[in-house]
Amino acid sequence: MQKQIFLIGLLFTLFPLTAMAEGHPSLESRATTLQIVTEAGQMQSVSGLLALTIIPAVPAKHQQKEDPKAIADELALGGTIGAGLNMSLVNPWIGPVVDYWITDNIGVSVSGGLSKYFKAYEIRGNYLFDTRLDLYSFQGRPYLGLGYASVTGEEESANGISVTPEGSGLELFAGVLHHAPYISKNVYIRPELIYSSAAVEGEETGGWYGQTLKVDANYSAIGLGVAVVYYFR
Repeated sequence: MQKQIFLIGLLFTLFPLTAMAEGHPSLESRATTLQIVTEAGQMQSVSGLLALTIIPAVPAKHQQKEDPKAIADELALGGTIGAGLNMSLVNPWIGPVVDYWITDNIGVSVSGGLSKYFKAYEIRGNYLFDTRLDLYSFQGRPYLGLGYASVTGEEESANGISVTPEGSGLELFAGVLHHAPYISKNVYIRPELIYSSAAVEGEETGGWYGQTLKVDANYSAIGLGVAVVYYFR
């Protein structure tokens, strides 16, 4: 009697678990052999489901990790040329930029910009550090450099005198070269902080009464810039 009760209880236990395993794609069932001791002391084998191992169904995108070597290769630009747009946000202007990375660390760039307020030309030398930044989906390499800028301001007139402020000077800058594969695998974005020694001013004497007109274009020494560049790789 005890043997019959045990077997009936075992079946009622195994049947619903088997149904769950068949109906749920994230459950893996394992068939094992259960040894049962009868009242007569004999060993009998009953094949059944002894245990269930629950394996969460993890989407493939969470199982895959980006290869650090692939990230490094995407940020290695030695011997490549790039072209795009360069924008100055504090001293507003926008224009074309051309980059050339001589090595993986050393590069040069030439850019120009135009707006209602300023016209600018820049030539730069860039040093790209080997350090890789990998924050969530943001991959990049920090850089700094030294450049020379020539800036012309907006012409102003008063009392028969016209003055166009001009200035030039050295620039120091630092930023991050960020790979932007969500736009294109060859597109990179360069946000940066700039310090310029250029003073964009002008002075002219003459006019109706021999007056002197001085003009300061209010060119900020501290600037912010962003370049979007497509590298031909």
